[in-house]
Amino acid sequence: MRSSILIIYTGGTIGMQTDAATGALVPFDFGGIYDEFPSLRRLNVDIEVHTMPKLIDSSNVRPEDWSDMADVIRDNYDRYDGFVILHGTDTMSYSASALSFMLENLAKPVVFTGSQIPIGVLRTDGRENLITAIEIAGARIDGRPVVPEVSLLFQNRLYRGNRTHKCSAGELDAFRSYNYPLLAEVGVKIAYNFGAIAPAPPVVEPLRVARMAADGVAIVKLFPGISEQMLRAMLSACRASSSKHTAPGTPPRTTGSCSSCDRLSNAESPYSTSPSATAARSRCSSTKPDSSSAPQASFRDTTSRQRPP
Repeated sequence: MRSSILIIYTGGTIGMQTDAATGALVPFDFGGIYDEFPSLRRLNVDIEVHTMPKLIDSSNVRPEDWSDMADVIRDNYDRYDGFVILHGTDTMSYSASALSFMLENLAKPVVFTGSQIPIGVLRTDGRENLITAIEIAGARIDGRPVVPEVSLLFQNRLYRGNRTHKCSAGELDAFRSYNYPLLAEVGVKIAYNFGAIAPAPPVVEPLRVARMAADGVAIVKLFPGISEQMLRAMLSACRASSSKHTAPGTPPRTTGSCSSCDRLSNAESPYSTSPSATAARSRCSSTKPDSSSAPQASFRDTTSRQRPP
């Protein structure tokens, strides 16, 4: 039985080719994918292509773009057996991780891939990445998908999407997964690591897209020499962003509320014994809101669910 695969082209290096007249890089037309890569006809899959209305440089990707990708998968979920997302490499790990949490009840392969060299260049790595990603997205055993989760395929290695990190801008072997084993290695044959692949949900339920609840989230890395002024500036920007994007009807945060920003900006350390830190902890404990009325996160813990038994 032939699998049906939808390629979702979002932009990035993999989708570029050289214009013969100007020598400039221009977007590749994936609508003629069989003409450009006739070897794809030898795969036991039927391929269709969806090009996003607005192609993005991956360095400019936003949470709204993740929602758009997830919506395309949701709207076409029943029509296809698997999905391949062509994405720029700079933020591909971020997008793969985000979609692994946003696509609830996922039971089909969603494979991210891209390239370091444009697909229109003779020595591109995009050709093999694309063909292998399609083959993995369409792979089935006894009628069931082999990799029913969000994954990332790059340079003959298949990774869990939310465990990847881009480690090089110049090498073709550009991604690593430091805290989770490979899902598959590609050689003469594709060797799947079945013990590491997430099993499909036991009960098939409709795909649900979980939305991002807030965008006022930042990663703060502590390092030797970081100053109080630096940390306060970052926390102030975080609070300003959260206030700017607060949904209509959301009650304002009261002074002394137990938010991460307020705790960190008012107390130098959770173990500090300074008067200001002690007072801040006292305010937080005395004004801590009732947890029963707090909004509950809608994201499931994908990493724990996907941990092999």
